[in-house]
Amino acid sequence: MKRVLISLAGLFFGVLAAIAALEAGLSALPVAKGLVRVSDESEWPLRNNWPNQPYTYSQGWDFNNVHRGRTNNYGHLAPFDYQPGSHPVVVIGDSFVQSEMNAYSDSTQAQLAVRLGEAQPVFGIGANGLSIADYLVAASQARPAFAPRALVFVLIDGDISQSLTPRQGWHHFRPEHDGADSKAWQLKFKPQGLRDTLPNRILAMSSLYRYIRTNLSFETPDLAARFKNHHPAHKNTKREMPVFSGEETGKQASAARFFVDSLLEKSGVQPACIVMLLDSDRFAMYGDPPAPAKDAPAAKRAFSDYATKAGINVVDLAPRFEADYRAQQEKLDHWPHDRHWNRRGHAVAADAAATALAQCLGGAPTRETQAVR
Repeated sequence: MKRVLISLAGLFFGVLAAIAALEAGLSALPVAKGLVRVSDESEWPLRNNWPNQPYTYSQGWDFNNVHRGRTNNYGHLAPFDYQPGSHPVVVIGDSFVQSEMNAYSDSTQAQLAVRLGEAQPVFGIGANGLSIADYLVAASQARPAFAPRALVFVLIDGDISQSLTPRQGWHHFRPEHDGADSKAWQLKFKPQGLRDTLPNRILAMSSLYRYIRTNLSFETPDLAARFKNHHPAHKNTKREMPVFSGEETGKQASAARFFVDSLLEKSGVQPACIVMLLDSDRFAMYGDPPAPAKDAPAAKRAFSDYATKAGINVVDLAPRFEADYRAQQEKLDHWPHDRHWNRRGHAVAADAAATALAQCLGGAPTRETQAVR
């Protein structure tokens, strides 16, 4: 019995020593860390992560694409503070706008600011996992905070369908009545719950924990698959295309129309000063199979047509991406590591936004300014 206890004690202390060694080793490496969402959700996503905090971004088991920076006073990834009432151009989106996988100077908002000149401040409001329901809230919150002169939205596949799904920690649209023809929708929010607890803070200090959760995206015991999925050579060569029912397509189109109508009502910005940049499936350009659609293609077309008829500048980036790739033969994203845009992709988006805003920023006032006059 004594030998068994000694063996178990030896095993226990051996495991502790191994964990301590891993912790010490990983603490010297660029493990992803630093972006912690605010607990007070009353102004989220306008106020995103903990403000004024350093962060490190890296991807995969091999710490690919390392970037470091600091959140600003609103918890966004900008090397300057956002000034209230500064009448900026505001760029709104999800992780494509947060863009932690790029240097800030490579982001759409930074490159757009260069194109517009110093007289036109540009703020980015972006957070992982947002949908058009969250974009509507961000635009509504930006109005009293910054009085923006123009809005630019980066819309990716899934932004519509996700807006219909109640997810803990995000906003969503809920129809007041069943059926896609209903024009009465409600904007709802499902709180994320208490996450800023002492145990979570202690875990967040561990490089080993962050490496497993963030770099490995560990959710299952299949470590081999996790390493394979993060390997640069990994590609998904078999993708099944979903089939969307008429009811699902109609509901998505109806929610998208509600988003447009509510945006024009709540943002305080003229339609001519609103730009919607539509991302595209870039797999085909690289010779890969297309990605399965998350939003019904018919609903996306209906959304684009409806927004255009409302006077909003809708820009399909697909032909612009294709033209740039044909001319330069350089990828516009981090694929196969990551589908987010790289500097080239953000440059194409910034060019499109600057062109679309040229007339608006030449002197067209916002609705709010017109009302004052």
